[in-house]
Amino acid sequence: RKDIYVIRVGLDIDDVLADFIGAYCTRYNLERPSTWEFDPLFGERYYELCQDIDFWLNLTPLCDPKKLSFTPVCYITARKCPREWTILWLLQNGFPNVPVYHSHLWGGPKSRVAKANKLDLFIDDCYDNYKEIKDSGIPCKLYTCSHNLQYDVGSDRIKNMEKI
Repeated sequence: RKDIYVIRVGLDIDDVLADFIGAYCTRYNLERPSTWEFDPLFGERYYELCQDIDFWLNLTPLCDPKKLSFTPVCYITARKCPREWTILWLLQNGFPNVPVYHSHLWGGPKSRVAKANKLDLFIDDCYDNYKEIKDSGIPCKLYTCSHNLQYDVGSDRIKNMEKI
């Protein structure tokens, strides 16, 4: 009998599974950005959004969870809204019911949570998170978004969550 190796994948949520940037830009009448530093009022507006459950629960899914070729081990997000809202969005949209971590509650970078979950791979849209996780020794893929196209990450770029 051959042992089967199951890869332990962790996923970011915003702009990997949920269209955060699209909803944000619609709400504040902004163009879809080509870099992450696109709105000088982001901090103030983000604080406002973290009080608005409807914003978070109405984000459009970016992929069909039934078409994922794997089941993630966990979700790791930098969101600062209530964790319960994140869980509710995932369940309402049919994503696998696995642990959800808000990295700021762990008091450190996403790599800390990824290591604690013994991940073999993490997928994020934020180049800074991608680099930090990869530099910590955990393989990471950068999910293609308008705000990260300027980064050359070679084969670490992923464009479709359904074909991993």
